[in-house]
Amino acid sequence: MLNRKEHPRPQLIRKKWQSLDGEWDFAFDDENIGLSQQWYKVFPATHKILVPFTYETELSGIHDTSHHKTIWYQHNFEQESDQNLVLYFEGVDFETQVWLNGNLIGIHKGGNERFSFDLKPYLTKGLNTITVRVEDSLSCEQPRGKQRWLKDNFGCWYVQTTGIWKSVWLEEAQEQRINYLKLTPDLDVDLLKVEIELKDAAVLPDSSSYFIEAEASFKGELISYHKGLFHHNSSSFTLDTRTKENADSGTHRWSLHTPNLYDLTVRLYK
Repeated sequence: MLNRKEHPRPQLIRKKWQSLDGEWDFAFDDENIGLSQQWYKVFPATHKILVPFTYETELSGIHDTSHHKTIWYQHNFEQESDQNLVLYFEGVDFETQVWLNGNLIGIHKGGNERFSFDLKPYLTKGLNTITVRVEDSLSCEQPRGKQRWLKDNFGCWYVQTTGIWKSVWLEEAQEQRINYLKLTPDLDVDLLKVEIELKDAAVLPDSSSYFIEAEASFKGELISYHKGLFHHNSSSFTLDTRTKENADSGTHRWSLHTPNLYDLTVRLYK
């Protein structure tokens, strides 16, 4: 397992995860023939690209600043267990289709937000292949920040960003899992409010069979503990943030001179 500083989502890390940043196979699809020729089954790689840098950048290894509406990626990884894996994309610009071992597993539209897909239906032990197709239009109707919509740069509009432009990674997780975690400190009363949502609470066969367990610690010392039933689509509770030696003066606050950090572990189980 890599350390916290290397994780794309450092405030919500599962124990078993794997970065997929690095070299991927890559191809331009200027004639838009990839779908009809099923590139997700037989991939005609023409380039290597260093993810998460887009093909327009030098660091990608390609450095082609011209616009290509459709591009493809492919990457292999090994799976040793029967556990479900979740594939995360931190950001892909703009319309994305993803295949695993030749099977379409999901579609996403949007260039900035994180999205993910469960791999278990088509995941196999041993070698697995991820294929990604991305379309990026020059249409003015597409959200683009200051990316140009013309062939060349003009004014304050600069080279477009196409395709994978943020990290990609895998996590081992159950199909029903914690999907959202919001933390709100209340320093005046030395409490941390924790709000949790499940991936799909609507499909819980019996919500009373699920429990939430949370542990807050400071420098390795257990500070506060909570265990409770998960009754609804979401659950919330509070944790005391005072340490034993600091019970009267309150919570250890963070500052540039005293960069105090608490650790929080949250578990969902039956």
